[in-house]
Amino acid sequence: MSLAELSPRQRAVLAAVADALIPSLDRDPDPAGFFATGARAANTPARVQALISRLADPSDVPRPRLLLALLGSRPANLAAGFGFRSFADMDRDTREALLKSWAFSPIAMKRAGFQALKR
Repeated sequence: MSLAELSPRQRAVLAAVADALIPSLDRDPDPAGFFATGARAANTPARVQALISRLADPSDVPRPRLLLALLGSRPANLAAGFGFRSFADMDRDTREALLKSWAFSPIAMKRAGFQALKR
């Protein structure tokens, strides 16, 4: 596996993050299907993985991988109060709560991690 390639677990977490940030919504009317097209339907996880592999500075490549590994860590999520499960195994509401906790955390590294995921 190359440095830029994500592990299966990291890809699962990336897909779950994308679904949490860009969910498929049931809206009426939605004549063009824009609301119903969530992250997976728009192939967002694969696009993000491709962007990670093309980062200009090779020293930046491990950072998103580490962030995804942290979200995929059951012990880290347990310590944060979200149960002993990977982000990919959480339900939608729990995923959103975890991301909100990072977005508004007093810990700058968590806020920076959320901003990196969001962008």
